[in-house]
Amino acid sequence: MQVARRLETEVSRKQNPKESLSKARIRELEERRLRRAMHAVMIGAVVLCLAVALLFVGMSSAIARTAYEINSLKTEIATIEGENERLGYQLASLGSLERIETFAENELGMIRPAEGDILYVALGAPAAAEEETLPETELPGSTENRILAAVGSLFN
Repeated sequence: MQVARRLETEVSRKQNPKESLSKARIRELEERRLRRAMHAVMIGAVVLCLAVALLFVGMSSAIARTAYEINSLKTEIATIEGENERLGYQLASLGSLERIETFAENELGMIRPAEGDILYVALGAPAAAEEETLPETELPGSTENRILAAVGSLFN
């Protein structure tokens, strides 16, 4: 295409040198301007493609990093759930009454009380018919002496 234009320019110069020269120069300047514009468009397209490629790589790495974090957290959750289940079983076994009784008897040296050693206390207000009155024991002397005797019995 450029060869044809150059031939055209040479033919037109031979026919009318002054007029052809100025037209040829104008055409050449227009071709240069068009080439520069095409170069600018091409450079812009390349820069745009590079920007899109960098954006894609950045997004891909963010997605991969997030997926890695998700997998890591799932593994941690599974580990913690397993430990929680194990601790639940351990709690159930340690809290059983049989184990507590065995530990109290063997490790602490406790013994089961005899039937006569157990004293039951009613927590509610007794009914009037069931109410028993305990005999009051009088300590010799004044109230002050009784208090002193009670305190003294605590230390003896």
